[in-house]
Amino acid sequence: MAQYVINRSQFINPYNFVPVDLKNTKRSNAVERTEERMTGYFQCRLRCRTPLAIPDTEHSEEVKGLRSPEERGPHYKYPFFSVNDRPVIPGSAVRGVIRSVYETITDSCFGSVQGNPSITARSSRAFQPGLLVREQSGWKLYQAKKYLVVVDRGFYNQRSLKEIGITYYEDLSSRYKTGAEVCFEPAVDRSGKEISYVKERNGKRILIGPYVKRLQADSSDRAVQKGYICIGEKSPRRHFQGVFQKGAPAPNVRITEAEFQRLEDVLEEYRDERKNKLYPGAHKGYPDYAYAKKSGVIPVYYSVEKGKLYMTFAALGRKAYDRRWNDIVSAKSHDKCGSRTRLCPACTLFGTAEGDKFGSRVRFTDAEYTGNMENGLNSRGVTFGELGSPRPSYLPFYLRELGANTDYSAGYDSNQMEIRGRKFYWHHVPDTDRRVPRNNRNATFETVRENAEFRFRIYFDGITKRQLELLAMAVHLDENDLGGHMCHKIGHGKPLGYGSVKICIEKCMVRTFNSADGWKENPQEIPCGVACHTCGDKTLRALKTICDFDALKRYGEVRVEYPEILLDERFENKRKRLKDNVLASHGWFTQNYRLGSKAPKQKLPEIVSSDLGLKKYTATNITNRDMRNN
Repeated sequence: MAQYVINRSQFINPYNFVPVDLKNTKRSNAVERTEERMTGYFQCRLRCRTPLAIPDTEHSEEVKGLRSPEERGPHYKYPFFSVNDRPVIPGSAVRGVIRSVYETITDSCFGSVQGNPSITARSSRAFQPGLLVREQSGWKLYQAKKYLVVVDRGFYNQRSLKEIGITYYEDLSSRYKTGAEVCFEPAVDRSGKEISYVKERNGKRILIGPYVKRLQADSSDRAVQKGYICIGEKSPRRHFQGVFQKGAPAPNVRITEAEFQRLEDVLEEYRDERKNKLYPGAHKGYPDYAYAKKSGVIPVYYSVEKGKLYMTFAALGRKAYDRRWNDIVSAKSHDKCGSRTRLCPACTLFGTAEGDKFGSRVRFTDAEYTGNMENGLNSRGVTFGELGSPRPSYLPFYLRELGANTDYSAGYDSNQMEIRGRKFYWHHVPDTDRRVPRNNRNATFETVRENAEFRFRIYFDGITKRQLELLAMAVHLDENDLGGHMCHKIGHGKPLGYGSVKICIEKCMVRTFNSADGWKENPQEIPCGVACHTCGDKTLRALKTICDFDALKRYGEVRVEYPEILLDERFENKRKRLKDNVLASHGWFTQNYRLGSKAPKQKLPEIVSSDLGLKKYTATNITNRDMRNN
């Protein structure tokens, strides 16, 4: 198989994290109103520094006539969001990025994170088979022995398993449900010893498991054994499904509601269609789970790591960490606000839907395009490279070590590591001329061009002077100049360089009332250059660095891009015949941090680091096993 070596070629990861460096975010009683309050609005202008994509997801159209085998469909094109046929940036899109900056400069809670999500990751080691069995005292976990049921015709023919009487089951899922009890006969040799599948990997022989010779729903034959069907996700390379035979109780394991919740958190991850697009229709999220739970026997895979139980649905599957998002951020006293009498600065201004809820004191209008339609809109569209969902499970990027010799294996449950902070994207100019093959995992987007301008308002109601200053700073990033370089990121394609915008405040109007004139709007000086942040200097420096459109110019030709695998030039003539996985981008992550390793080869540099570059990996030593015709 291919080998991978570190390469001198560098890249800069598209995102990084502004650290949260204060231990306690300040909370206050939002109901109390002791200071003078102001009501009015900011009139704002937005200018695109790079092309901007705001997709109208309700009016997509399928692109027909794809031109090459690489361009697998269906592939969709999304028009730019518009009202009355004119481009518009929804107020919610602007509000989201402004709130994110406001949370950062005020050291507020992580209110932008919806709900209290769990965090899952692929385990650092293989799980062992088990059976969750419902008993009178509650659910109990038993060890299990796994037998292999052959479901792949190619594997069946290649190994000549018919010679030992093994039956091939083309579609086991059409005959049984996961958790169903079955009778089976193991395959044995002449001496009565079970015949197992042994796989060779890197010169080592690995025992995968014994074969099932014959399978049936019931039997009166006492020689036939009993077990429970376990049907995993479909895959082009799945050779087997399984039968789990109940063994002894798992030692030192107690099943609580929390353990069940973590198992179902993993189930939700597998059911997320946004993350399972490679084989359409194959990933169905274990639809038999409800049946198995109702029948009282759930085949699972489990491991006990440092006294904690983790359960999942595959031998090399995902696990849900014990700590959820709020548990993790609460370690820095940044858990989400839930009471009106204890709100962080951001929730006091923008409101919160958590707990007893609190209404927002700001409202963002839609940003309306002010330019010429013919010159501003790229109606032909741009096909973006494949964009993945956030992967907080990749520990070397999302977690920071607290000391030396940190063991990564415990991940988010470790007391040696903490979250890096709030995620932001680097500004850079996108490669708009790059041709990207179209498939069902990417899309084409209409964009508005560089220098296109929009106008919008931010209305505020009953806020303090301090809040006004902080809001202004979050909008213009302490540089109220439309030609400035302190920018936000808005819309789709941020990792590719799209969506860099500069926002400035054109005017600030505050309403006042007197008995002679009634309500009147009065212009106010626009706050800028006011040292009003309440976050630490380390946080502010990192924020201003990653928001600087020119911050990466010193790196010259080093590209901002996701990690990738290069091909040794000696094997360039084999590129078109290589299996997809040989050069797949996810291979970089695997090579950089292998399952079971205590530490990665490369960690994500800090925003203010003198060297932001990461090195690529090169695939070399290509063999026939790496070719598609093998």
